[in-house]
Parts: sequence; C-alpha cells; structure tokens
Amino acid sequence: MSAFGGLIMTNRGRILQTKAQTGVQLTFTRIALGDGSLSGQSILELNQLINEKKSVSITKLKTQPDGKAVVGAVLSNQDITTGFYWREIGVFAQDPDIGEILYCYGNAGSAAEYIPAGGGSDIIEKNIDIITIVGNASNVSATINQSLVFETPEGAQEKVDAHANDTTKHITEAERIAWNSKADQNHTHAFSDITGKPTTLAGYGITDAVSSSDVVSTPTANKILKLDANAKLPASITGNADGNAATASKLQTARTISLSGDATGSTSFDGSANAAISVTLANSGVTSGTYTKVTVDSKGRVTAGQSLSASDIPNLDWSKITSGKPTTLAGYGITDAIPASQKGAANGVASLDSGAKVPTSQLPSASTSAAGIVQLNNTTNSTSTTQAATANAVKQAYDKATQAETNAKSYTDQQLAAHLADNVKHITAEERAVWNSAEANAKAYTDSAPEAMQRNLERFSKYKSGKDSNGIYTTVEYKRADGTLFARSVLSGGTSPQYTTRTITYYDTDGTTVIDTVTYNLIYDTDGNLKDEVLA
Repeated sequence: MSAFGGLIMTNRGRILQTKAQTGVQLTFTRIALGDGSLSGQSILELNQLINEKKSVSITKLKTQPDGKAVVGAVLSNQDITTGFYWREIGVFAQDPDIGEILYCYGNAGSAAEYIPAGGGSDIIEKNIDIITIVGNASNVSATINQSLVFETPEGAQEKVDAHANDTTKHITEAERIAWNSKADQNHTHAFSDITGKPTTLAGYGITDAVSSSDVVSTPTANKILKLDANAKLPASITGNADGNAATASKLQTARTISLSGDATGSTSFDGSANAAISVTLANSGVTSGTYTKVTVDSKGRVTAGQSLSASDIPNLDWSKITSGKPTTLAGYGITDAIPASQKGAANGVASLDSGAKVPTSQLPSASTSAAGIVQLNNTTNSTSTTQAATANAVKQAYDKATQAETNAKSYTDQQLAAHLADNVKHITAEERAVWNSAEANAKAYTDSAPEAMQRNLERFSKYKSGKDSNGIYTTVEYKRADGTLFARSVLSGGTSPQYTTRTITYYDTDGTTVIDTVTYNLIYDTDGNLKDEVLA
C-alpha cells in the first residue's frame, strides 16, 4: 500500500472542525484517490485532489476518545479501466455553509503503489482506514454506503470477544444448578398471593430509586428538589448548583486558548462573551518594506523579497491595451514632438495654409537687423530701411555704378601714374626692413592674443572640476602637452544652473604667469538655455 505518513488537515477542514466544536454536524462524505504530484502547491489551500482517479464510498466511521475518528472505505479495482499510481488520498466532508470540502489530504510521492486496471489477473481489494482529527465534536457522522460494508476479521473477533465476556448473556455453572432445582418455568404466583410483602424500597432491596423522604420543596443539603407542575425548579430556588448543566451562560472555570507555531497568542475564555486573540506572526526572515517580486513558502508566507528585473516583465502587445490610454504627448511622456497648441502661437511653429504656404500674419516684417517679409520699391534713390529694391531698381543702380566705376578707374589711372612718379611717397629699403620687423613682432603678439588663444583651446587637454548639485562643472582647465597650464575657465555669479559670468585666465609657457584675463557675461533665453556670451 502507498506510504502516506499521515494526512494533513486543509484550511477548509480546520474551519469545519472548528465549527464542529460548537455543535455543527461534521459529516464525512467520501474518500478520493489520485495520482497527482505536489509541485509547489500548498496542501493547506487544496480543496480537491491534484488529479483524482477514483472516488470510494465510506464504509466505516468510528470515533475514538482522544478526539480522533477512524474513517474507512474499501478500494477495489473491479471498475478501474486504466491503472494508476496511487499517490494521493483525501477525505471529503460536507460544510453546511459552502458544500463539500477537502477535509484532509496526503501524498505518498515516490512511495506510491501501482493500482492495476480491473478485469485482469490482478484483483485488488484493500481496506482503507484513515485516522483523522475531529476534536470534541459531539455530532460526527458519515455518508455510508451499506452495500459496501464488509465485516473485517478484526471487527468480527472484536464482537466475539465482547459476546464471550458478557456475563449478563451467560450463566455460571452454580447458577445453572440452582435454576434447574427451582420450580418448573411455567410455575407462577399472583403478586397478591405473596404474604409479608415489604412496604419500603429497602424492604425490596431496590437501590435505583429515591426515597420520598429525600424529596423536598425547599433547598436542603443532600436532598432532591421537587419539580413544580411545569417540570421546572420552583422560582424560589436560588444559590449554587454543582455538576454539569445542560445549558449555561458561562464556564465554571475560564479556559486559556493559545496559538502556537507560525502564529502565537492567547486569550482567556469563560463563555460569557466573545473573546479575541491578538495574533503575533512569526518572523519570516524578510525585512519589512515594499517588494515587486516575492518568494512564498508552502504555508503562504513571504520568505524573500526582490525588485523586478527586466526579464520578469513580459512583453505586452499594444493591441492588448484597451483602456486607460492617454490622449496627449505628456500623457505618453513624448518629448520629441510639438503640441498642436503651438501651431501659430508665440515661440511655437508656423502653420501652412491651403496653398502650403505660411500665412502672412505669421511672417515677421523685415528690417536691417532681422529677416522677414518686405515691400518692393522700384526707385533707386529711396532711403527706406523697411522696403526692398526690385530687379529694375537694382539694374538702374548697377548701370550707374558701372558708369561710376569707369569714371573712377579713369581718374585712378591718372592719379596712379602721378603717384608712381612721386618718389617722396615711396619708402626706402631700410624703411622696409624696419617695418617688416615690426610686422613680425605684431604677428607674434597676435598669435598669442586672447582671440587666438580662444580659437586654439581645442588643441589642449581639458580637465573639469567643481561639479555642482546640477551636474555642472564650474571650473575647466586647458593644459599643454607638457602638462603646464594654458588657460582656466571659471563660472561664477547667479545660481546654478544659470551662472552669470565666465572668466578665462591665460597663462605663459611656465603655466603660472598670467598674461591675460577675459570676462564674459552669460545671457540665457526664456527656456533657461545659455544663448550668448558677451565680453564684459
């Protein structure tokens, strides 16, 4: 037979067993067999077998004095069409509130026995006895199929022994001799023929009756109270009554009800009122907090907590999302698109008309400092700064300019000839040498001037420091290939991230001698972005 090692009461079984302690009928309905394997399921939460193969009727129910009961059945393979490994067994009972429930369950695992199909050479008939807990329930019964009740050898022997030891049903040898010497069994006397009859209980030797002298109407020690016409104690009776009462408002002695195991707690209960137990759960070992992924043991307790990883989150097709979709860019968190509200709005985008052109109202007017739309002007002598010349006006101006150029060239040629002939206006070789030297010195200074330095900053190694709370480095140093300091840029003024001043200090080839300092005022646009750097 499969080795189950004892059955475990399910949560629903425990609830029903608790109800039974209050007088609710506890009725076992059937026993089921299956071949299911446990693979992480909690036995406490089961309400059916994992894979039920056969249900058998209950043939025996016997309560025991230790709060247990033996529930029995007979397993036969006569009606089994396909053999199976008898791996799981369960006892079912009827809960008056929710119907049939799995009361207790056992699983033999690898110690399962194979039950062959019927009709072959292997005939299986097994008596199944399951010992289960019923507590002190007073109403325990079972739905028993009497057609399946067979007498076991143990049961038959038990009845034989009980009969053999019954002295009421059997007589001793001495009793047989004494009775055989008496008158024939058909010999009778009328009770009235008997003389000298006693008149008291003691006279007849009667011990199972109460003397009328012991019956009183008022409370008297060691006496018996007489009931009134309604079979009740007189209303005048007060005081204490010892012994067990059929009904009572409270227990004579309060009882302590305690919980142990994964939950602890206790309370005193005397039956006079409901009692609540403050339960303390055993620490599962997990630090309190919020976890997106947890590990649960067979008792439903969280034993480990982790954060979700990317592999824990399944892909979800867009078509599966049928509600709660946002209708705005902000709702989706889209930052690389323009809201429709910015069409034609200030600092927004231009909208096109039906001809795919920008409406005039959205085009800026042109000026000498800004591009935009402008009115054409066909004159060549206008001084307007808000109008543009037509091609015809430009051609007229061109023609006049060409004529002026011709006149200027003629004049220039005349003046150049006169100039070339003027030796006073030309320099000597010595003057040229002096001026060339001055030009070289000027070029050397220009190459090291701040503007040239600024253009050459990208030719040096760059080192950042002074990172503020917004992630901006306030100091940047540029160093030559030999490690000497070439320039240092420092942000200051204002508050991060909108500093108001950038100061660049340039150093000589020794990396310490300051040769120039340039200060810029930092200008930001309305969005807080750096727009201009203006020399102070």
